[in-house]
Amino acid sequence: MSTSKKKEAADKSKADGVAKTDHQKRCVELAKKYFRNYPGEKVLHITSDMQVFLSYNRGLAISHQRTLPEGSVVSVDDTGKIV
Repeated sequence: MSTSKKKEAADKSKADGVAKTDHQKRCVELAKKYFRNYPGEKVLHITSDMQVFLSYNRGLAISHQRTLPEGSVVSVDDTGKIV
């Protein structure tokens, strides 16, 4: 699947907040673990190499993602939805 098609699929899944790709599902599972240790956080941003960034570091997550060959930042809220 080309990078643009992967991005399209990721954008579609954001519409209903449900993780649809394997990567998104892994991100939601990882976020659940992080939310246990960061109960005050409302959103976590996870890059394609599974680096986790807190809500106020979204810009850093995007900058880090740009250094990676493919993928996108997945943002997960504290209810487990993709935002």
